[in-house]
Amino acid sequence: EDCHRIECIKGECAACADRVSKIPFLVENLGEEECHWECYGKHAVTGKIAILEKRTTPREVIDYLGKLLATFPVHQHTARHQHEQMKLCHDGLEDGHIMMQLDFSENHNLINVKEPQAEYFNMGDRQATIHVVVLHRKAHVPFDGQDKAGTTITDFIFMASDDKTHDALFVRKVMDIIMLDYYDKRGLPRPKHVHQWTDGCAAQYKCVAAFEDIAEAMSRYGVRLTRNYHETGHGKGTVDAGGGYLKRELSSAQCRELGAWCGKIKCAADMVAFGKAELTMAWFMGNKRRPLGPR
Repeated sequence: EDCHRIECIKGECAACADRVSKIPFLVENLGEEECHWECYGKHAVTGKIAILEKRTTPREVIDYLGKLLATFPVHQHTARHQHEQMKLCHDGLEDGHIMMQLDFSENHNLINVKEPQAEYFNMGDRQATIHVVVLHRKAHVPFDGQDKAGTTITDFIFMASDDKTHDALFVRKVMDIIMLDYYDKRGLPRPKHVHQWTDGCAAQYKCVAAFEDIAEAMSRYGVRLTRNYHETGHGKGTVDAGGGYLKRELSSAQCRELGAWCGKIKCAADMVAFGKAELTMAWFMGNKRRPLGPR
C-alpha cells in the first residue's frame, strides 16, 4: 500500500533501498581493457542531444548504467501515472467537456518523382508543417444521431501549413480554426471545458504566449482550458500514429507515377485537398500563421 510513497520510489525507504538504489551489479574482474560504447549526451560543438561515442574501462560503463537505473523507478512511476490520468480523463468525459491530444509531426517533404536537379537540392524550401489534433467528445444527439447517444466520438484533425515555424502562435491558430470550423460552422455547440494533453516543448506549449492562451481561453473562446503535460520522453501516442499514417499516404500518392496525385502535391493547400478527397475518415484544415498582436 506504500508503493507510491515518494520515499519508496526514490529508494530512501529502508525497506526499498536494496531494491531501488543499490543496483545489483555483482561483476568481478572487469579488467582495465578499453571498451567502446555509445550513449546519449550533449554534443560539445553543436550543444544538441546526440549519440556520443565513448572509449573507457568497463567499470565506467557499469557506473554510468548504475546512475541511470537509480533514477528509473521515479521516471517510470511518473510516466505510468500520467497515462492512468489521461485514461481517467478520457473515460470520465462529461457533456460539455472535450479532450484534445496535440502535437506537431515532422515536416513533410513535398517530393516529385520527376523533379529536376534544382528542386532536389532545394528540398528545405519544399516542406510543409503537419499539426495533429486527436479530439474526443461526447456525442451530441441532434448532430450525431440517437444511435450515438452516450458514446465518445474521436476525430483526427490534421492542420497543414506552409509556415514551418513550430511555436505557440501556430498552436493558437490551430485552436482558432477548431472552434470556428469544427464547431461553429458545423452547428456543434462549443464545449465548456477543454482538456489538452501535450508534450513539454517550451516553444510550443510552455512559453509566455502559450500560458497567455490558457489564461484568455474564456474571453477568447468562451471555454475553460486546462493543459496537461506528458512526462519527458513519454509523449508519444495516438497523435504520432496519426501523423505517421498521413505522411505515409502522402508519400505513396506522390511516388505513384500513374496515380492521380503524382506531381500535384506541391504545397500545404494541395495536402489539404488530397486529404479531403482520399482520406474521408479525418478532418483536414489549412493553417496560415497569425502574427502576434492585438486580438
